[in-house]
Amino acid sequence: MPLFNQEKPLFHSAMASHNGFKLYLDFDKRDRLKGLFYEGQGALLESFEALAKASEGTNFQELQSLKFDLGTSPGFFNLPLYLLKKSLETYRGKVPALYELKNEPESELLCRCFGIYKEELLETLDKNPEFGNKELTNATKAGAGCTSCLVNFQEVFAEFKSRQARALLEQ
Repeated sequence: MPLFNQEKPLFHSAMASHNGFKLYLDFDKRDRLKGLFYEGQGALLESFEALAKASEGTNFQELQSLKFDLGTSPGFFNLPLYLLKKSLETYRGKVPALYELKNEPESELLCRCFGIYKEELLETLDKNPEFGNKELTNATKAGAGCTSCLVNFQEVFAEFKSRQARALLEQ
């Protein structure tokens, strides 16, 4: 079975989607692409196949600067390259522009790479009280970029435990 094909992988490192098309990337520990998978139907499948073939055996840095001709791509922009860019941003993290950040003055921006606020982490923990650091990162992507916010996770967990204790006392 080829590593690059039109199917959904069981495990993947990053994913992006747009208008019914999905692109999945799977990297090894050395940031070398081990699989590029795509889902969708229509005229763009040939462009996704060209992207898969062109990216075979590349590493993360090479993928970021990948420039090649995917043939004619119907539509306003090249969807396969757009999804590749978005998948790479998801995998490595992207510092959002100020206009992309939510205007939440009551909540502290905790993860700048993914634009995750402290309140978002607490809400995720409220819904999933069994989560630890790893599960919280997997669910929100906070801490998956530069990892500098991981230090603040203990503060988030302490505040969550405090909220839980107050809720029990109020019952």
